[in-house]
Amino acid sequence: LLESIVMPFYRPVIDIVHDRIIVEQLTSDWKRLGNTSVRSRIEECLLSVGRIDVPKIPYAGTGFVVGQDLLMTNRHVAAIFATGVGTRKIEFHPGPAVDFYHEIGQDTSETLEVQDVLMIHPFWDMALLKVSGLAPRRKPLVLSTVDPSTLDNATVCVVGYPGFDPRGDSDFQAVQNRIFRGTYYVKRLQPGRLRLRERIESYENMVDAITHDCSTLGGNSGSAVLVVPEGPDQPIEVVGLHFAGEYLKANYAVPTYDLAQDQKVVDQGVCFGPGDRAYTDVYQPIWSVVQDAEVL
Repeated sequence: LLESIVMPFYRPVIDIVHDRIIVEQLTSDWKRLGNTSVRSRIEECLLSVGRIDVPKIPYAGTGFVVGQDLLMTNRHVAAIFATGVGTRKIEFHPGPAVDFYHEIGQDTSETLEVQDVLMIHPFWDMALLKVSGLAPRRKPLVLSTVDPSTLDNATVCVVGYPGFDPRGDSDFQAVQNRIFRGTYYVKRLQPGRLRLRERIESYENMVDAITHDCSTLGGNSGSAVLVVPEGPDQPIEVVGLHFAGEYLKANYAVPTYDLAQDQKVVDQGVCFGPGDRAYTDVYQPIWSVVQDAEVL
C-alpha cells in the first residue's frame, strides 16, 4: 500500500518556503494553524524534517530527527540502502543523505550523509538512522506517549515530501494535480484529522496502526504526523510515523505510543514525551527471534 489521498476536498497541501508555511494557502477549516502561537511551534518542527536522497533514484522518502544524531524513517525506506532486521546484523550500503530543504522554488540545501542504520524494527515499519553534524536548531521532535484512542478527530499535520504518483486513471491524476498544484518532491505541510486504529498487514505482521486523512503521496513514507493541541502553550508532538495509505479510505501511521512500549527503541535514545510507559513483554518474543538469528 502506498500513501494516498483520502479526501478529494478539504485537505489542502501547504508550501514551505525558507522554513515558513505559506499561510495564505490555509483554507478556512485550517486557519488556526496560521495563528502566531501555533504557526511558530509548527515551523520549529519543520526544521527537523528532511528528504532522504539516494544515488541513482529521485529520492527514498522522508525522515525526521528523534534524538542525538538520530533520524526516524520507515523500514521500507531504509530497505533501499540496507538489508537485515534488528540492530546487530544490518548491512548498510553507503550513499544516502538527508537534506532538510528541497523547498518549492528554492535551491537552498543543507545535507548530511547517513552514516549507518542503527535499527530496522522487526514488527513496525520503522527504522533508525545515524547522522552526524546536525545544526543545533534541528532539534529532536518529541514523540507522544499519549494513547491515540484519546485523540480521535484531533488536528494533525503530516510534514514530508510527497512525490508524483503515476498510477491511477485520469480522474485520480486530475485530483492529484489539483491538490498538489502540479508540484512534487518538495517539503509540504499536509493538515487533516487523526482517526481510530485499524488493523493492516505490514511485513507479514498484522499491526494496529493509527489512521489519518491528510493528503499524502509516495515520498511521504517516513513523514512525521504531528498532533496540534488546542492549548496555546502545549507542545506539538509526533503522534505517528506515516507509512502507507489506501485511496479514498485511510492513511496509516505507526503509533509513537506503541513505540514507547518497546525498551529497545527507548534505549536507542529516541526522544519520547513525559508520561507513564507501561512496558510489556509484547515485543520480547519478536526480538528474541531476531536475536537468535543474529547469533547464527
